[in-house]
Amino acid sequence: MRGGTAGPESGPRQSARSMDASDLSVRVRFRAVRGSLARVCALVETLLASDSSGSFTREDVAEILLAVQEAVSNASRHAAREKREAEVELLAWTRKGRCCVRLRDWGEAFDPAAVPAPDPERPKEHGYGLYLLRRTMDRVRWSRRGRCNVLLLERRGGGGPGVKLRRRAVR
Repeated sequence: MRGGTAGPESGPRQSARSMDASDLSVRVRFRAVRGSLARVCALVETLLASDSSGSFTREDVAEILLAVQEAVSNASRHAAREKREAEVELLAWTRKGRCCVRLRDWGEAFDPAAVPAPDPERPKEHGYGLYLLRRTMDRVRWSRRGRCNVLLLERRGGGGPGVKLRRRAVR
């Protein structure tokens, strides 16, 4: 089909990669306001629960949701500095036992290298977000495309890097 919109007989558009029954995705664009966070996390949780690969343990889901919550919260807070009601877009998908989340906002440019690691000797109320993202996800990547901040999170199912956050031996 060239140009125009897809008719009911054409079905969804697929990329050149082959799709299978376990490929799922959700895309949502929302205003960075109170109440959005819970709804967005619920969508991602539903996506993970619907994944037929069986790859995601309860711990995987909890840690992915922690990362999404932190990322959405930070994007909403920082994007809203310039505007009263900033918009944030989330695209999440599962494919072959992996969960990927792409978050976009149109706030100030963000440089994660400029954010110092938290100091365990001096606990603070804020400043742990990047640390949590890096500890719970296999891959965390930021970029700036035009006026847009883009964050890509990726996690394999079956006990990813979050093992580091779980029980530590007490001696």
